[in-house]
Amino acid sequence: MNTLQTVIALIFLPTSIVGGIVFVLRKFFEQGLARDIEKYRAALQAELERSKLQMQNDLQIKLFEYQTKFSSLHQKQAEVIGELYGLLGDAKEYIVRLVDPTFNPADTAHIEATTAKYRALAECFVKNRIYLEENTCDRIDELLRKWRVAMMKASIGQRPEPGGHGVEWWAEAHESVKSDVPPILKELETQFRAFLSPTFKTDA
Repeated sequence: MNTLQTVIALIFLPTSIVGGIVFVLRKFFEQGLARDIEKYRAALQAELERSKLQMQNDLQIKLFEYQTKFSSLHQKQAEVIGELYGLLGDAKEYIVRLVDPTFNPADTAHIEATTAKYRALAECFVKNRIYLEENTCDRIDELLRKWRVAMMKASIGQRPEPGGHGVEWWAEAHESVKSDVPPILKELETQFRAFLSPTFKTDA
C-alpha cells in the first residue's frame, strides 16, 4: 500500500481509531522529545561541571603564582631591609664618632671609612628603594641629607680657617647627629620591624 492509499484508508477509518492513532503518535513524539531534553540537560550539566573544574584549576594555578611571587617579593624586601639596617647601624657609629667634639681630625683613616660607610648606605638605598614604602623612603632621604650636612660641617669645622665658621659648624654637626637624627633612626627601626613582622592579610 502506497502513501496515498494509506492516507485514504486513514480518512475512512472510524473517528475513534484515528483518535487513538493520533494519541499514540503524540505520546511517542512527547517521549522522544523528553528523552532529547534529558540528554541535552545531562550534556549541559556535564559541561558545567567541566567548566567548574577548569575554573577551579585555573584559580589554583593563579593563587599559587600569586603566593609564589608574594613570598619571593616579601623575602627580597626582608633581605633589603636587613642589609639597609646593618649599613645604617655601621654608618651611624662612624658618623657619631666623626662629629664628636673629641674627634682627632688627623685620623684620616676614620674619615675615609666614614665616607665609605655613608656611600655604601646611600647606594644600597638608591638601588632598593622600590622595596620600601614611600614614607620610609622619605625618612631615609631626610636622614641621609642630615648626615651629609653634618659630615660636611664637621669637616669644615675640624679645619677652621681665619674668619670662617670654624668650630661653630662642628658643634652644629654634633648637635644635629645628637638631637635630629635619633628620632628618625627610631622611626626607621619601628618601620623595619613592622616590615619583618609576620602579616596575615588576605588579598580580596
